[in-house]
Amino acid sequence: MKKIFGFMMMLSALLLTGCNFLPDLQPSTQEVDYLNFIEISTVDELKNIEMNKSYQLIADIDLGGEEWIPIGTLSQPFLGHFNGNNHTISNFVITENHSFNGLFGYLEGDVYNLNIIGFDFQISDDFIINAGGLAGMSLGSIHHVSVDGQMTLSANGFNVYAGLLIGNQQKLAQKTIVSGEFKPNEVYLNQASGTIKVLDSEIAYVGGLLGKSHNTKTYQNEVLDTSISVISQVSSLVGGLIGQQFLYGFEQENPSLSIDYLLVYENIVDISFDFDETDVLSLGGLIGYSQNTDVSNNFVRLNTQLTGGEYLMGTLVGDYWLKVASDNLVYIESMNIDDDTLGVSGSIVGNIQESQEDDFSSYIVASSSIMFDDNLANLITLSQATNIDFYQSNYPNLQDTFIDRLMEILFE
Repeated sequence: MKKIFGFMMMLSALLLTGCNFLPDLQPSTQEVDYLNFIEISTVDELKNIEMNKSYQLIADIDLGGEEWIPIGTLSQPFLGHFNGNNHTISNFVITENHSFNGLFGYLEGDVYNLNIIGFDFQISDDFIINAGGLAGMSLGSIHHVSVDGQMTLSANGFNVYAGLLIGNQQKLAQKTIVSGEFKPNEVYLNQASGTIKVLDSEIAYVGGLLGKSHNTKTYQNEVLDTSISVISQVSSLVGGLIGQQFLYGFEQENPSLSIDYLLVYENIVDISFDFDETDVLSLGGLIGYSQNTDVSNNFVRLNTQLTGGEYLMGTLVGDYWLKVASDNLVYIESMNIDDDTLGVSGSIVGNIQESQEDDFSSYIVASSSIMFDDNLANLITLSQATNIDFYQSNYPNLQDTFIDRLMEILFE
């Protein structure tokens, strides 16, 4: 396999052009009822919810495979909160591109305690696609939501933002913090499984959970038995958890204010990648591209097939700008890279920009036949990784229930 180190600089330039630098944004000024939750139990009630009210499910709702029109648009987003009460919404299809595609299209409120299963998106359009089982775009916090479904997307030269939970996850924030600490939105204790295929795009932002994440803390989520494949014309940012993770570079009016940069931690990911003749690819078992974010205590099982094209790959993060990735663990179950595929394979990260190599101390379980272009990782054996004593010694702050869960997902 040829190693093209100069390729890193070309990829980095392309990725920077894909970064969104947010303008000063203001939250909606519309009056919203967050206190009184209206009960819904039927398909018609779900279809007719009002954008500034809050709702709770009192029964499961089966949509019976019908073509679904997402709740909320860019001009009329859903602003309230939605409590699923651990009920399930199932079996809906989207074949027409609404720009923001999911159970919700454009979501500004919080959603929690909800199961979404059996969704099937088959979208082909000459326009931007945002797609997620829960929402195409979210500007709220999401927790205790489980999604399972599949999506096949083709944007014919436009960008795609796709995640099984959320396509595009954002936080409204000012460029300059005036008072108090910046508090990101939170995506936590969610579970995702399924399949994402992007057949055509300009730039593809694809993650098992979130396609693109700005100013959001993502922790204690699970991505289970998930597969991703992508074809793009310019570049792809693909991760088992998040395609692109980005924290805005704030200008602090008061220098004494602090910002917590630890935004991605204690996630468990079981992911399979299959790429065939994809153009410039930034690929990570956890995150495709990460900027201004600390990443710690995440656990990944990785299966990868690369055939043709150009890539920059890290088993944890593909391209890493600023901050630290430490105390993570990646179990490489399989990695097959065709001889005609050009690129760089990093142990933990494929490319480091404006960080120190000492900031990337993590563990890898891999066959001795797998070679990397660096020695950043601490290589351990499978027997070590399946011994609970290893975690109790090296991860003393993890709860026993979390350790039991990661052992079940990654090694059983």
